[in-house]
Amino acid sequence: MNEHIQQFTPIAGGCFRDTSTRYKTVGGQWCFLEFTPILNPALPPDPETGADRLSVDAYGYESTYDIRDWQGANALAIASLLAGGGWRLPSVVEEVSLRDYDSWAPACKVPGSPPGGFVITRTRGAVSPYNQGAQVLFVSGHFPNSDGSTKGLARGVRFVSVADGSPVTGDYAPELVSIGAGCFRNASATYQNQSGQWCFLECTPVFGPLEAQEEDETFSRDDAFAVVASSPISGGGWRASSIKEEVSLRTYLPPSGIPGDPDVFLITRSSPRINGNTWGIGLSDGAAGLTPKNQDRYFVRGSRLTPST
Repeated sequence: MNEHIQQFTPIAGGCFRDTSTRYKTVGGQWCFLEFTPILNPALPPDPETGADRLSVDAYGYESTYDIRDWQGANALAIASLLAGGGWRLPSVVEEVSLRDYDSWAPACKVPGSPPGGFVITRTRGAVSPYNQGAQVLFVSGHFPNSDGSTKGLARGVRFVSVADGSPVTGDYAPELVSIGAGCFRNASATYQNQSGQWCFLECTPVFGPLEAQEEDETFSRDDAFAVVASSPISGGGWRASSIKEEVSLRTYLPPSGIPGDPDVFLITRSSPRINGNTWGIGLSDGAAGLTPKNQDRYFVRGSRLTPST
């Protein structure tokens, strides 16, 4: 089975580049994504004792960082001159791409990331139309809503050309192209697999309980995964989609659903079990969460990586 093997390459100033994912901007340019470390300055020590001072964020995480609201985080990203500057706050898609949702907790994969806290994204109005942003938590990987006043951590991101490394402006937006039988391909991103091949992500429609089923009939987690794995549509070879794959199918600028999707909560294969709970994602708003272990009517989507050449 093809799997995306993520690799980060260090560049100047403690920054790094994801060399295993290529994004196509709205302008049609293929790019790599580069990231800074956390940009918040450290709090000055206590003037009387010299001891470290701690900030406490909205989720109770303590750190020595001077945490900022949305405006402050945005200013830190724009002002940073690390590795030549040109940074902006990450989108939900970009920040989630750093996380490992196949283990608990989905901490940031990048070396040097703090054990707690969260990164503020540039996604104004993303998860709900009345909110000004979202955050992606380091420990849990959730991305809850924010009204813009919640204080957290800042990181800068930027696109650079795959061809020559020059700066590229413009946003990533998924381009979902039909491949028949209700299946589709995201033509705006490619992922490097374990063999070094560049691949497109392809997906099925949503599988789930049929409307004709009786209310007391079940469609369990195992049922859901088995139906996907055995499906012959569009050539087969499917497995349940992951949180990161589902997030990559959306813009969050503002939120966008996928045409034809039902308004349901989707179970994913990114399934760290916390008291038996399982990772999932809301198809209407793209927000991640955990489904109760005893739920018995799951919905699931198939995904696969297909070589791009």
